[in-house]
Amino acid sequence: MNIVSKRKTLLLLIAILFPVAAALLLWFLLALWRTGCVVRVSFNGLDNMFHIPYEYYALNDRGAIRVPGFLAKAVLGSDTEKRTIYDDSETAYWFVTLQYRKDELASDRKPHLDTSFGAGYWLVYDNWTRSTPIPGEEDLALMIRAAEALHDGDLDNWVWQGGGATGLASFMVIRNRDQYLLEENGERLLLPLEDGGFQKIMNCPTGGHFDCWFFK
Repeated sequence: MNIVSKRKTLLLLIAILFPVAAALLLWFLLALWRTGCVVRVSFNGLDNMFHIPYEYYALNDRGAIRVPGFLAKAVLGSDTEKRTIYDDSETAYWFVTLQYRKDELASDRKPHLDTSFGAGYWLVYDNWTRSTPIPGEEDLALMIRAAEALHDGDLDNWVWQGGGATGLASFMVIRNRDQYLLEENGERLLLPLEDGGFQKIMNCPTGGHFDCWFFK
């Protein structure tokens, strides 16, 4: 192949790839523009030595779209990698545990809720950040609904045992204005639905963990 032919081939490849790259860029920008929340997933530890530190996912009611980090920073701000949930004064975070019998940390003074599972089951919740307010009726109702949806009450299906109690399920309730998300056991994100159910938005990528949410 002579030089002229090589140049023609190169120009043809550029002509093909440029529209594809432009379309992908537009797709990512639209995902960031339309989303109500972007979640950051961090990768640390020796197992992730050769992995990029962060991935960003634009969430919608059908799932999640991974977007390039440089675009996420352009839309969310240059300090995106430095921000944490503890800097977020506009979002509430409640850590909720469904357990059977009281453990050493769940005294009678500890906030807890009753569920349809009956006596002996405790739904314990904690404010996860200093700026998180006391949960309202809607927040508490969602905690109960989530616990009853994520577990069947079978004591054989336990996650941890200790302190005289059996842990059955745990999740984080995240609320920003009228938007809710659930993070179940750090493994997946769920969206509460109006019909009372929960829709899976995404599983946490292998080796990563959800560490920050950016609501728009």
